Amino acid sequence: MKTQVVIIGGGGSGLAAAVAASQAGADVIVLEKLGLLGGSTNVSEGALNAADPIRQPKLGIEDSVAKHIDQTLKGGHNVGNPELVKHLCEGAYPAVEWLESIGVKFKDEVGTAGSAPTIPPLRRATPTSASSRSTSRSIPTCRSSPTLKPKTCSRTPTAA
Repeated sequence: MKTQVVIIGGGGSGLAAAVAASQAGADVIVLEKLGLLGGSTNVSEGALNAADPIRQPKLGIEDSVAKHIDQTLKGGHNVGNPELVKHLCEGAYPAVEWLESIGVKFKDEVGTAGSAPTIPPLRRATPTSASSRSTSRSIPTCRSSPTLKPKTCSRTPTAA
């Protein structure tokens, strides 16, 4: 079998990389050692932190990328690389938009995450995957995404 891109790991990041490579025109193969796709993303149930200008204002929550950066740095005891944290936080909502553009459905819910006692709780948009236990049904996978050809998938996702 010949391919242009091999993705090792069928977690959220691996699947996102596979979709992006496929959208760029590459033939992609995803290799996953487990019996289902999703990796650590399954543990988080698809939660994703992003300053969300659509969901948060509807709930009276004032947030911004600057607040997200500040809380992320404080939550990491100010040992994180500020440049990388800024990149992460600035790209968070565009990642939500990209995921939605390829068919991921998020609930219109905003979660909060606690952190160190001296830091106020995060009031950040946490769009949650529509599936309750497995993100393999909501993260674009090789079998369910129209952007990927079926031959690029190494396994069929297992529904929870």
